[in-house]
Amino acid sequence: MYSLGLSSKICIPRFRELTLGAGYAYLKAPSKHEELKNTRLLEAYVAIPLYKVEKKFSSILTLDWQYMKDKLKENEEEGIPSERRGHIWGIRLNLAF
Repeated sequence: MYSLGLSSKICIPRFRELTLGAGYAYLKAPSKHEELKNTRLLEAYVAIPLYKVEKKFSSILTLDWQYMKDKLKENEEEGIPSERRGHIWGIRLNLAF
């Protein structure tokens, strides 16, 4: 397994500091896994600070997109694809106190 990611803070007057990030990961399946060979994952996100009271309370909204591609082991049965892929959208609200 390996992964790499970058993030950067961007100052926009209305939102103060947005955080933009991107990452890539490669995951190799363990030899015991009967079906999967490997997974590749690409991710991008933006984190928007909503509210902050000094260092006592804060909330951050994160919008996330991932593209995931699984490569499957060769299968002699017909009609089974050699890979699966899809987009995953997410939204998260983080509260810290």
